[in-house]
Amino acid sequence: MGRERDRAERKRFMDDNAAEERRKEYERLSQVRVAEAALTKTHRQLLTAERESALNGTGDYETAASLLSEAMKAVTPERAVTYEQARTFNETEAIRFAESTSDYYACPENADIITGYCARNGINVADAQTYRNVFRHLDRLGLMQHQAQSQPEPEVEQQPTPAQQPQMVMGRDLVTGAPREWHMRELDRLSADAYRRALDLPTKQFVEYQERQPRW
Repeated sequence: MGRERDRAERKRFMDDNAAEERRKEYERLSQVRVAEAALTKTHRQLLTAERESALNGTGDYETAASLLSEAMKAVTPERAVTYEQARTFNETEAIRFAESTSDYYACPENADIITGYCARNGINVADAQTYRNVFRHLDRLGLMQHQAQSQPEPEVEQQPTPAQQPQMVMGRDLVTGAPREWHMRELDRLSADAYRRALDLPTKQFVEYQERQPRW
């Protein structure tokens, strides 16, 4: 009895320890889940703020400056660039950017967001690489549209064409009994008996006789 009592005590002790470990693990995981939820919420709030700033804000100068290409950062014109010169340069570089960036979807909405961002943040002259950097930044924020992937058209199963009924069939002449070809229109106009004789078909009585014979 003493040994059984000891075994029962040890089992109860181990069960209690296992339950305590499970409780601690559950509390630890609960804290992790709460922390993850808080981080997710914070990230979502920051992303929303970044999007709002990119779309409507005018104080994103530091980020905008970091998006300039190395060539544009090094530009130090000796004389002022006229508005017409800047506009022509921007248009040429924008076309070069669109043609050289495979994942950019050229549409009025995307163009307006990119040029609006540049205008609000002091990027008055931009080359293709600068436009590409701005595009990547705005795309990371989920502000760029992408062309929908075209779905392959379902394959239409080809239905077999019904075999054409032959227009001429071999049979026998009703007068001479010699072999001859009959046109289907001719056969359609014959009586049942003439049809049977024209195609040399067995009579109904012969078929019934054959069916009464023993089968081997």
